[in-house]
Amino acid sequence: MRYRPEIDGLRAISVLGVVAFHFELATAGKIWLRGGYLGVDVFFVISGYLITRILLKDLSLGALPDFYFRRVRRLLPALYLVCASSLALGLYVLPPEALIKLARSAIAGIAFVSNIYFYLTTDYWSEAASLTPLIHLWSLSVEEQFYLFYPALLLLLAGRPKWFALAVPVLMIASLAAALRLPAASPEVFYLSVFRAWELLAGALVGLWHERRRDGLDLPRWTDILPPIGLVLIGLAFILGGNYTANLASVLGAMLVLGTARQQAWPTRVLAWPPAVFLGLISYPLYLWHQPVLAFAGSYFLSDLDLASRLSLVVLCIILAAATWFFVERPIRQGMSLGQTWRLSLPVSVALIVTSLCLMALHGVPQRYNSEQLKLLAASAQRGTTVLEGQNCKTSTVSKPCRIGDPAAPITWALLGDSHAETLSDSVSELLARNGLAGEVLTYPGCPFIVGIEPVYTNEACASFAKDVMETLLKDHIETVIIQDRTTAYIQGTRFDNGEGGVEPGKPFPVRPVGQKDLGEPTRIAEVEALFTGTITGLLDRGIRVIYIAPVPEVGWHVPRVAARLAARGSIPITTSRTRYFERHRGLFKVLDTLSGRPGLTVVYPDQTFCDPKNNRCRTASDGELLYTDTDHLSRKGGRFLVEAMGRQLTSLGLLSK
Repeated sequence: MRYRPEIDGLRAISVLGVVAFHFELATAGKIWLRGGYLGVDVFFVISGYLITRILLKDLSLGALPDFYFRRVRRLLPALYLVCASSLALGLYVLPPEALIKLARSAIAGIAFVSNIYFYLTTDYWSEAASLTPLIHLWSLSVEEQFYLFYPALLLLLAGRPKWFALAVPVLMIASLAAALRLPAASPEVFYLSVFRAWELLAGALVGLWHERRRDGLDLPRWTDILPPIGLVLIGLAFILGGNYTANLASVLGAMLVLGTARQQAWPTRVLAWPPAVFLGLISYPLYLWHQPVLAFAGSYFLSDLDLASRLSLVVLCIILAAATWFFVERPIRQGMSLGQTWRLSLPVSVALIVTSLCLMALHGVPQRYNSEQLKLLAASAQRGTTVLEGQNCKTSTVSKPCRIGDPAAPITWALLGDSHAETLSDSVSELLARNGLAGEVLTYPGCPFIVGIEPVYTNEACASFAKDVMETLLKDHIETVIIQDRTTAYIQGTRFDNGEGGVEPGKPFPVRPVGQKDLGEPTRIAEVEALFTGTITGLLDRGIRVIYIAPVPEVGWHVPRVAARLAARGSIPITTSRTRYFERHRGLFKVLDTLSGRPGLTVVYPDQTFCDPKNNRCRTASDGELLYTDTDHLSRKGGRFLVEAMGRQLTSLGLLSK
């Protein structure tokens, strides 16, 4: 079989699609190739095509065993290098539990059963999968499992070429039909060989056809339009992705390119462009390296990577792939016999498996960390949302508010605000119960308790909810309210940037006066501040005591994730700047200063609980426990810290007895 450089060009397109998808290359929040993962499907078609032609040649020469020796020499050296590097780096970067999982996946990869292992343990579309260094080896396992049975079919039907030519499409249709009975993203269809075999058999069909048509050299010129159509189909599949239509388009596109690209035709010359051919030549090590690089970067760096950082990592992957091809793959393929490669592979496989088993037996080597770091690695931060009498305070409504505190006492208190107030409900309930008091929770995620505002970009019913709450407070004769929310984030309309690399993800969520559109930012901010002042004074004027808890220090980083990464590196827990906190809330604090003389108003400042004036830093963990569940919501531990401090303040003012 002659060398076809256009196939390497097609490999380049495939691997770049996969890399772009996994690295989530995007601009303005829009991912470039939502279906780039379908590059693996194209790889399967290419592999089925090439292996069919190689097997037919080996079978005709009586050299079928050489096929497996060549597979060993082709696949194992680079695979060993990537697995060994991942285990070594994992010992430095990954916490014990993650290192144990990496060791298990390395064994599965070397044994070519990764697809089964990850089918049983990992959702490919989850965030955890993106941080799993060797999850991509599932596709290698699918191929090798296919090649355990496919040559047997060839041998069985060796003397009956017509039967073999019939068996391939029949098996392909059967595999495709089995896959189509399940959702495209289901774990079975994604991971298991029986549901992937049709893609390899699609390539095999093209290979059989080429065997009969002399490599397609006698195709008429009008067929030169088919390879571009195939590339368009692949491109559309990569851009759109998401369903069986894209899946079928990518496979059909690959079949058209493989089957109809004539040697001297212009589509072939385009695909045979030297840079594309080179990327195709290193596509296998590039595929092997890209996931570990991505996963370890995600496990090491504290902040989400920007586009420039992601592109830099892609370049690093290409450099590693090129080095692997030049210094590992090519020398072994050119300088070692099949027998030498096979004899070398066995002890290396054993060494990697034994190393992995040792890491598992040592429980991920927790001796790398001190006791506080181990506590942080094992910490699970949960929100302090009360669940009483089967009712979750997160889902309470004005018509059926969640009751907290002493169940025998009359309701005279209320907890108001957004999801930040809801996370305090458990601790507030304990505080009220100790004092023989009861209250109700009236919170609405995404809405501050400011009467007369509405979100700018979302559809939360903030205005009607606040109005209903105010009526409920009067109807239920509430005497005291506790208010806690992200007032500044709503007024300023900005997410938090800690100035140290931690930037809160997501779109901003500003609010505005109801019905007032197209306001300039200074006017919008001033009018919302006035409505905030009016809400507080409105409560006070109605004889309701107000305990306003200023916004808690935001972090910018996702605390549980970053705390685990820092602990895994042996670093100290996260802290943030107290100065940054004051800068963030300067406008709100000025408004609170104007209200400070009003009787019945008590302001609780969380920085006094979470921040240390001596080092000017705000903590996110205490005694090995996390105080946050994400970038800004307090955990149950953090909520208890804040509410206990509030309780001491209220006790000193005579508002509580204990």
